[in-house]
Amino acid sequence: MEDGPPKNLVARVAPDAADHGTTVTSSDLAELIRTAGPDDPFFTVLGLQVHKWDAEPADTDWTGRTDPSTLARRNVICERLGLDAAGAEALLQKRPVFVDETILITAPWNRWYKPDVATAHEFYWPRYRDYLLEVRGWPAANVSALDIATTSVVERLSDPTRRAAYQAKGLVVGYVQSGKTANFTGVIAKAIDCGYRLVIVLTGTIEMLRAQTQRRIDMEMVGRQNIVGDLSPEQAQKAQLDYQDDPAWIGGQFLDLGTGPIASEIHRLTTHGQDYRTQFKNLKIDRFAMGKPLFDRANLFSAAARLVITKKNSAVLQKLVADLQANKGAFAEIPVLIIDDESDQASVNTVDPAKVEAAKASGRQVKERRAINERIAEMLELMPRAQYVGYTATPFANVFVDPSDEQGIYPKDFVIGLQRPPGYMGVDDFHDLGPDPVPATFDTSNRAAFVRDLAAAEDDVTARDAELRRALEVFVLTGACKLYRSSLSRHLTFRHHTMLVHESVGTAEQRDLAELVKRLWRRAAFESPKGLERLRTLYEADILPVSRARIEDGVPKLPHFDTLRPWITKVIGKITEHDNNPVVVVNSDREIEQQQLDFDRNSTWRVLVGGAKLSRGFTVEGLTVTYFRRAVTMSDSLTQMGRWFGFRYGYRDLVRLYIDRNAKFGRKRVDLYAAFEAIARDEAAFREQLAQYAEWDGDRPRLLPSQIPPLVTQHLPWLKPTSRNKMFNAAIEEQGAQVFSPVGYSNALNELHDNLNLWRPVFANCATDVTFPAGGQSDLRARVGVVDAADLLHVVEQQGWMYLYAERSVKPVLTFLRNLVQRPQSPLKDFLLVMPQPGDKAVDLTDVGTVRVINRDRRTRGGEDLPKFGEITDPKHRTFVQPLLLAEKPTGHPLAEYWSPSRGVVLSYLIREQSPSYRRGSEPTTKVGPDELGLIVGFSVYLPHGATAGDSVLRFRVIQGSDPSVVSVDAR
Repeated sequence: MEDGPPKNLVARVAPDAADHGTTVTSSDLAELIRTAGPDDPFFTVLGLQVHKWDAEPADTDWTGRTDPSTLARRNVICERLGLDAAGAEALLQKRPVFVDETILITAPWNRWYKPDVATAHEFYWPRYRDYLLEVRGWPAANVSALDIATTSVVERLSDPTRRAAYQAKGLVVGYVQSGKTANFTGVIAKAIDCGYRLVIVLTGTIEMLRAQTQRRIDMEMVGRQNIVGDLSPEQAQKAQLDYQDDPAWIGGQFLDLGTGPIASEIHRLTTHGQDYRTQFKNLKIDRFAMGKPLFDRANLFSAAARLVITKKNSAVLQKLVADLQANKGAFAEIPVLIIDDESDQASVNTVDPAKVEAAKASGRQVKERRAINERIAEMLELMPRAQYVGYTATPFANVFVDPSDEQGIYPKDFVIGLQRPPGYMGVDDFHDLGPDPVPATFDTSNRAAFVRDLAAAEDDVTARDAELRRALEVFVLTGACKLYRSSLSRHLTFRHHTMLVHESVGTAEQRDLAELVKRLWRRAAFESPKGLERLRTLYEADILPVSRARIEDGVPKLPHFDTLRPWITKVIGKITEHDNNPVVVVNSDREIEQQQLDFDRNSTWRVLVGGAKLSRGFTVEGLTVTYFRRAVTMSDSLTQMGRWFGFRYGYRDLVRLYIDRNAKFGRKRVDLYAAFEAIARDEAAFREQLAQYAEWDGDRPRLLPSQIPPLVTQHLPWLKPTSRNKMFNAAIEEQGAQVFSPVGYSNALNELHDNLNLWRPVFANCATDVTFPAGGQSDLRARVGVVDAADLLHVVEQQGWMYLYAERSVKPVLTFLRNLVQRPQSPLKDFLLVMPQPGDKAVDLTDVGTVRVINRDRRTRGGEDLPKFGEITDPKHRTFVQPLLLAEKPTGHPLAEYWSPSRGVVLSYLIREQSPSYRRGSEPTTKVGPDELGLIVGFSVYLPHGATAGDSVLRFRVIQGSDPSVVSVDAR
């Protein structure tokens, strides 16, 4: 069934049946499908293959041009399989039509990875697939999705046997802790099967994550035979090879490749305990067919593959680069796959390209790349047949990479957005992103079910301790619930049960926090009468009702507290079995004597206190309760700290997030729960736009990856997509804001006068004199009038501004406002221009009349090269116009007659600088009177209530090359 199109099963079985004196009909096949259990080997294989056929492209010969993932396609499959109507219905019920939700933005490619190529030397992929099904217990639907998604990656790599070298670069975007490692392990398996002979996996920057990745790939794909070779167990023990005392090795959970020949051996050049070391001879690949290139089939499929799993450390990668350099003649011909896990971390070049260009222009030499990025660039240069695939759940830094950097890692060939896997619990499972549920119950509200606010003031030690103790009590109760459930179901085995306390990145603070957890644990006295009564109250008020509302199918229901009581004693014993200590500190502090965190070797039921080591890539197994207070200002860093995301089968209803709603960050106070909600909206917007551009016009992609329009949004002003040094190539494309108050007015006399001429007809048409009572003063005056929104935007668009201020700060807002105005039911039709007339200084403007002038001066702020103005408007003037922006007409307001639900307000002033510093040589070419020379038109724009509903979203585009006026795309 796995080789080619669906074939008639009845016809193929009939000869064997006849040999046994019987017959087989389509009714027999239908009955077999109807009665097949979940572990039936025939139906497992059939189901996997049917889903692959569901997803085949429409131009595949046997499909009859039916679209993928449709009932019409399924009907063709069933007809070719020889199924009758009953069989087709049974198959559809047990294996619904598979819908591949993978998002693909791709350049045209040669479809070389066809079924005959995929199966010709197939060895590692089918064994990895079966391991996931049989050992890991993955549902068949998840394995089908993985099979199809990994094929989407492999087929976009270069054919390893092609004569002309080609270097494909791509990006795979997943979710935090959602199975990205499984995806790239599957890609590695298929790549080795089809001829790739060196695989380099770049993990994060921490050894703990590298070792975890090494073990996982070794256990699930490399297999026992490639680790110990022909050594006996005794010889392997004596040689101190990897994993000989690992419980999973001893228990037979490492993949067994069988007793037959291995199609292509894998030589591991890194081990679980050792990163890459200089080993030129082991890296060297010999030529079997002399006179033929190494990429020839005769050489590729006779050679063993090499596997390197290394962390992103410059010194380590330099050793690898040196060995590649020594082998560069061979590696010019060897197909190589580079997998860059957490590709937004360390891999991206963070050198400011503007500073590089400036240095070059002045004849100075300057470092153009950071160390890790330079090592990757060197590898790509040394290996022209190397394919680069980045994996990340936080892709913002990657899409800001300069597309014109040919040695860089910009995903020029493909961007793949993985579908959210079934059973995954992600950021949107902890938020209510739609309309607020009314009432917000455990059934209707994710927030009510899973999130508990941390609201105690920083100086209220008693209240903060009570919040942490409550989280510890939930940790005890949920652990008891796990033990209870595992006693009732053989399918539920909870090897790990953890709580994460993440408050600070500092090791000293983490040491103090661990001591606090220990003190609170001792004081809680969980098994005392008072302690048990607190647990009972919490169980009946929180754990039990949430479970009743959110329990998964097939999971045992929770009992009465008295029934759970014995399991509380057992869970406390498991948590404190190591020196009566419930805590493990996970950081670089070597002074702490404790059991080391090792999920592979040890069953871990502990409270984990940590920071950076637990905040990116590393999987916190069994995580059920999270106590989170740490604030950062980068969306990608904060997202990676969301270790509470992942697969929680059997205890999804028990997960709790305790999160700070008023966390201190420098001088700011930030709501971390709102920050994660903004992340969820940014992520959804990113994927929606990916899907929008993942369309093809006939046999051509609508857009190439390098032509992707602005994708990255920022819903919270203080929460940037990524760090500043990863955004040198990012420019704001669109910025929604309720208030637009520019400060970067031009300092060129000719531009200032041109600006005044632009505004002159606006002022002339807004000449109605009105009373302007503000700030307790009743005798103020103002000029007012209504101006069409499109006309006003045209005036602002034509203005001259300070250097680069228009590109960076004005155009993004104008884009947003223009989009508002152009909507069919526009919430913004016009503006009320209000020009206050304070003070006694006035000028006579030609075609306008006498207008009052205010004084303002520019000032330089920290980190800025050019001085700008502060806020132009007067606070009492802002307060006066605010009622005109409300959803309802303000009663008794002096300007109420001008109110309209689709009308904004513009406060405008004529400004005279007291200490001007005009640009040299900028005098107007025509004569300008002294009253008008140097006058600045200052303004602030206020939108009506219904225009943005508080939307302050930023949307970014990518600068291509060093010219800020050229972007990667200008299409819509």
